[in-house]
Amino acid sequence: MAKYKAGLYLRLSRDDRMDNESLSISNQKALLEEYANERGWEIEETYIDDGFSGTTFDRPGFNRMIQDIEDKRINMVMVKDQSRLGRNYSQVGHYTDYFFPKNNVRFIAVNDRFDSEKDNDFAGFVNVMNEHYARDISRKIKSTKKNQMRKGDFIGSQPAMGYKRDPLDKHHLVIEDVGAEITRRLFYMYSMGNSARHIAQVFNKEKIPTPRVHFFSRLNKPNPYKNDAESWGSATVLRILKNQVYIGHMCQGKRRKKNIKMKNRDVVPQDEWIVVENTHEPLIDEITWSRVQSIMKDNKRKTQVRPKKDGTFSLFARKVFCSDCGAKMIFHRSKNGKYKEYPRYRCSTYTNQGKDACSFNMIREDELAALVLSEIKKFSYVANNYADSILDKLMQVNRQMKAGNNNLLEKQFSKVEKDLQGVSNKIDVLLDQMVNGNISEQMFKKLMKKYEQKQNELNGRRISLKSELNEVREDTKHIADIIEKFKARNYIEELDRETVVELIDHIVIFKKEKFEKEYFQQVDIYFNFIGKISHLDYDDLKEFMKDKLSNPVTQEQVG
Repeated sequence: MAKYKAGLYLRLSRDDRMDNESLSISNQKALLEEYANERGWEIEETYIDDGFSGTTFDRPGFNRMIQDIEDKRINMVMVKDQSRLGRNYSQVGHYTDYFFPKNNVRFIAVNDRFDSEKDNDFAGFVNVMNEHYARDISRKIKSTKKNQMRKGDFIGSQPAMGYKRDPLDKHHLVIEDVGAEITRRLFYMYSMGNSARHIAQVFNKEKIPTPRVHFFSRLNKPNPYKNDAESWGSATVLRILKNQVYIGHMCQGKRRKKNIKMKNRDVVPQDEWIVVENTHEPLIDEITWSRVQSIMKDNKRKTQVRPKKDGTFSLFARKVFCSDCGAKMIFHRSKNGKYKEYPRYRCSTYTNQGKDACSFNMIREDELAALVLSEIKKFSYVANNYADSILDKLMQVNRQMKAGNNNLLEKQFSKVEKDLQGVSNKIDVLLDQMVNGNISEQMFKKLMKKYEQKQNELNGRRISLKSELNEVREDTKHIADIIEKFKARNYIEELDRETVVELIDHIVIFKKEKFEKEYFQQVDIYFNFIGKISHLDYDDLKEFMKDKLSNPVTQEQVG
């Protein structure tokens, strides 16, 4: 009789734990020890995988058992039933039909009455049934989780940085102060013009913990993900900036497995995500959120605005546009004869392509700052004195702003169309030169690659502008929020970058015109969610307020 050194393999998954108490590790072990002792088999080792699914074979206890088989330490494997070995019938079959016989290992599944030294006609059928069971359980779990997602329950393992599970309800999120402070700072820095890479560099320099490091340190547990980077990267920053959880919405179902045999999860198209709004307290206000999303969208189609030599951004970076071509106006410093250097903004199209492409639109930064500050102070006065009854009128102004925005977008759209036609013409000329032998194949490929890349960029920009032209927003809540921001600047004396970003949507600069002996320049300032407030608008607002305040019924309705 052969001498056997048995290895007892015990496995329990989370699903098994809910399903049957008899499958507990202790019960499995007692059953197998009794079976081995009755037959006089020596138990060499016990291998345990507690909390591991049978659909994967990458388990620490199982891997250790396979290594001991290859090292000839054991020559018998005992399990309670074949499903303990696994629930993937093809892989279970690989071990029972190939690996174990090759290594002279006797395999026994006690409750299935399976013994590899005896005739087992139903072994394959049992494996198939085990996998069918696993698929059935998987479907039930997916269905349960989807229902929870649709209700807005949090079902993830790790809340987003700045949140934690509610102690009274594990499916509800509440704000976690330390992470919330880091997250708010991240959003603020990006909204001020800092790139994701720069934010990551600052956070690494200050040794600010990454989301996962912070999560496990808060729980006083070691990070089990050994390969996790402990430093910030631009991808981590952008992932946080895109997460709708920070405006109070639960967004789940972004990834899923194709089937139970595959470990990796595929990315789910965004229109299939499960989003439930207003499930918890927001960390970021919607104005900041909208501004950040707009900047990210802009950065996808153009290079980011470069900071000045001292690392800061110009006062109106990303905010100033040319009235003629719709392009952004760029910041630079100029000298005026004997006079000192002064900063100004000028049309980027004119700068890059010359006077045939656009007009010489330019404005000094100090002149623009003085004008903008004056307009902010005027509106701040209106907001502080008439805030309770101003919303209706501002909604009218908002609709006018949208019309103005559409005009700007249409100009930008026309410019992109023109640029696309220009690239197409260059490609036609290049093809003619190639056919006529006027250019080498190497140069042809190099130029064609360059033109195709430009063409792809312009097409992407065209699609984005088309989407913006078709976009319609309901801005009532946003206007109420922006009124509060104006009220907070009632006594502002100097313009700063934060004020510009929070209050200004964009500014359109027109070419200077000479009238008699004087030069005049039109500047249109569009406030966030409000639009352009002209002097006539201010007069209208005052008359509007007088009518409201003089009518007791209307005033009561407004109040």
